[in-house]
Amino acid sequence: MIVFVQKFYYRNFKIFNLSNIKDINFFILFIVSLIAIIGCALLYSTAAGSIYPWAIKQFVYFGIGLTICLILVAVNNTFLSKSSYMVYLGAIFLLIIVKFVGHNVMGAQRWIDLKIFHLQPSEVAKVAVILILAKYFEKISFSVNISFWGIIPPLLIILVPFILVALQPDLATALIILCLSVMMIFVSGASIKTFIATALIILISLPTLWVKMHDYQKDRILNFINPDSDPFGRGYNIIQSKIAIGSGGIIGKGFIKGWQSQLNFLPENQTDFIFSVLAEEFGFLGCLVVLLLYGIIISYGILVSLQAENMFSKMISFGASCYFFLHVAINSGMASGILPAAGVPMPMMSYGGSNLIISMVCIGFIFNSAIYGKKQ
Repeated sequence: MIVFVQKFYYRNFKIFNLSNIKDINFFILFIVSLIAIIGCALLYSTAAGSIYPWAIKQFVYFGIGLTICLILVAVNNTFLSKSSYMVYLGAIFLLIIVKFVGHNVMGAQRWIDLKIFHLQPSEVAKVAVILILAKYFEKISFSVNISFWGIIPPLLIILVPFILVALQPDLATALIILCLSVMMIFVSGASIKTFIATALIILISLPTLWVKMHDYQKDRILNFINPDSDPFGRGYNIIQSKIAIGSGGIIGKGFIKGWQSQLNFLPENQTDFIFSVLAEEFGFLGCLVVLLLYGIIISYGILVSLQAENMFSKMISFGASCYFFLHVAINSGMASGILPAAGVPMPMMSYGGSNLIISMVCIGFIFNSAIYGKKQ
């Protein structure tokens, strides 16, 4: 047994190296913590000045996420690469069992009740897709011009979680998985012609996708085009969100002084429309600061990806950056009426254990790549 453990230990080049923690970028960690604190403060505000029920739980989730993030920093990059298959298969397993034992909320079966918190397998699937695509492009020889047939395997890889998530139904998250994957495939070396051909295939399939969509999903798109067609029904959320954002002005109404949020005119203000709460209470300048903080994290992740000397580190850092970019762009666009309401959370700000912990996992990927991308 001892010999087996020793062989496993040396074969994986020492799985944990706690000394790596001192090499992380503490400025980025400070920015991440600052965003999480702003999120907790907004949740405190949405509960009318109380840490219950959201702010206190969010703080605990952040502590769990931060611990996992530091563990990922200490994990050997080679071991992380070898674990990609297990993470991917684990995510698929969770997406399957959620159809049978999942917690149903408003007709959507997306959560597994773990008593401590509700696990959302679709969030785990995002991380699994980042890892498995990074592993795939690490295995194949790097090419500046990957042919159309060269991107078929990764497209098949992402097709399984895409379908399982879309069937929950959660079309928004499924599209995020698709967009995240396409962005990673593009930077891996796919040619422009291949990319255009793939895009045309997706465009051709859109009519089929529209037919398969649920009525409420179609309504979201139609009400996005004209929210005033049903101002007290399906267009209510977007209208109230835009009122909240517009009433905030340049500097906002002040902490815990937002009428839309405090008087409960703004629905789902602790999750989907947390950005609207930020805009109403801290105004345009507050939103600008928060978006700038996210921009620093995304830019740092892309810089780490560019500087990484091995393909796996390059890809997981870029994938993590895309994760933040897509969520921030979609959530802020949704709140301001630029995009349809889709139920996409703002990373580390919207209430929810699954999203916050997975966001911290992505931060761990970036830190891990920054350390091991240069070492190898």
